[in-house]
Amino acid sequence: MHSIGILSNSFQPDSFTEELRTYSRQRQYLVRNSSRYIAKMKKSLILMNIRLDNVLRDITGKSGLAVIEAIISGERNADSLSLLFDSRVKANKTDIKKALTGNWKKEYIFELDQSYEFYNFYWKKIQECDAELDFLLENYMTDQEKRTSKSRLEYSKKKKKNHKNETDVDVLAYAYQMSGGVDLSEIPGVGTGLILSLTSEIGFNLKSSFPTYKHFCSWLGFAPNNKISGGKTLSSKTPKIHGNIKKAFMDAANAAGNSQTPLGDFFRGIAYRKGRPVAIIATARKIAIAVFVMLDKKVPYQYSHSQKKQEKLRKNQLKNLKKKLSKLKLSEAELAEMTANSTS
Repeated sequence: MHSIGILSNSFQPDSFTEELRTYSRQRQYLVRNSSRYIAKMKKSLILMNIRLDNVLRDITGKSGLAVIEAIISGERNADSLSLLFDSRVKANKTDIKKALTGNWKKEYIFELDQSYEFYNFYWKKIQECDAELDFLLENYMTDQEKRTSKSRLEYSKKKKKNHKNETDVDVLAYAYQMSGGVDLSEIPGVGTGLILSLTSEIGFNLKSSFPTYKHFCSWLGFAPNNKISGGKTLSSKTPKIHGNIKKAFMDAANAAGNSQTPLGDFFRGIAYRKGRPVAIIATARKIAIAVFVMLDKKVPYQYSHSQKKQEKLRKNQLKNLKKKLSKLKLSEAELAEMTANSTS
């Protein structure tokens, strides 16, 4: 079958992408393991009746780590511990003091101490991974890529770190230069996580491995897996493909669903009719298509409704307005007054 061209070759990354992928996957593994020790620290604190989780969204933030370090060092006074909270914490002082009043059992403090040490150890290794990623990306950049119209320093100024688990490496700036000036972060929901996964799992030359965006979406697992027998479609569910890159696209789709953008409207429309899991797959496919087209044609992101869809949206809006007006039972004079006020 292979000799006559029936079997197509599977995707294989180049040596740079393969090396970058190893570092990136190792980093993801370390982040997952560090989260286990966050849960252990939270459990130890709860068993001591110290409810940092009630007054802080993240116990490993600036205030949470300061309190944990003080407890390990021997501080037990709730008033003294409450002074370690940052002024930006929204919880009131009474609730904070209640959350810091507990029963200081030796065995739980020992468990907290060891979990905190492991947490710090993992983050030290994560920083080492970041250093290797930065070194590899910096040395891979060619002179032509470094001369891209927008410099890495200038580009990184407008981009902020959205999550503490995101790498400190200027992945967005590197990706901008390596892709020939394509800003993938313009797509709603797309951030450092997806761009790092794309850089390390596939690379930016998608056209060399996937002839069209349909092939790319099928490889990701966002195309229907039609099962047909006797001319009848038995199933059209998407295949269950597990992988870092697919998860990254789905996370981006989930984030886009919370945005006030046309892509977010598309997500919410699908979610209303068919549920959030289906909406995530459908929106992830749209993001994958946008990524493919942007990298292939070197164009900025744009989302435009078709003329037919715009007309349908307009009709639905008019229908809803008529329903609201009929419920209000407005007189002709009131309608004329409303029209005059809107035009003025």
